[in-house]
Amino acid sequence: MPEGDLTGGSLITSLNLQWDQGTSGAQWSTLIGELPDSTTTTFLLTGVLVEAGKIYKFRYRAKNIFGWGDYSDQGDVLSAAEPEKLDSVILSLIGTDVRVSWVAKADNGVTISAYRVKFKSKDDQYSETSFCDGAATAVFTAGYCLVPMATFTATPFELVEGALIVGTVEAYNSIGWSTASDPNTSGQYVETPPLTAPSALTVDLAQTSES
Repeated sequence: MPEGDLTGGSLITSLNLQWDQGTSGAQWSTLIGELPDSTTTTFLLTGVLVEAGKIYKFRYRAKNIFGWGDYSDQGDVLSAAEPEKLDSVILSLIGTDVRVSWVAKADNGVTISAYRVKFKSKDDQYSETSFCDGAATAVFTAGYCLVPMATFTATPFELVEGALIVGTVEAYNSIGWSTASDPNTSGQYVETPPLTAPSALTVDLAQTSES
């Protein structure tokens, strides 16, 4: 509510809030405070369809017994949110590497600029690995990473042979991180080199003679 000199020396009888409905300020519509008067200083905009990625402008003016004052400076609000939650990661074996891939979802108004991939350890903790840096250009553009199988038996994961490799993925835009995907329930299992050397081999050489 305007105070002091901003009131024009008279009691404020109404505050008129308007928005441009995404027209870049070409058209303005009243939301509250014109007919009827209102002195509320908080307004929740509901029941309207806004377009993701579009900027909406707002302004207000005050009225006293002498009439309406000038409009305020315009305030801009970007219609955007964190990216949509992704589906579970897809894991497969490529040589001795685990291929971890994901499919992009809606950015919700602001371009996605990074992904974050985490893997589950034997202690049920999720950690990242430098082999799957979703902010790196090559990984971000491709939509997948290649992680050496040996990574999952080493610290901090310490998985054993036959354990399912479990991961999650999140997407980032300037609003924030999406909700992490659900952990995968199928895919690639840990494989390791043989645990012991094979038994010693005995080779018998047949005796041959020449006549």
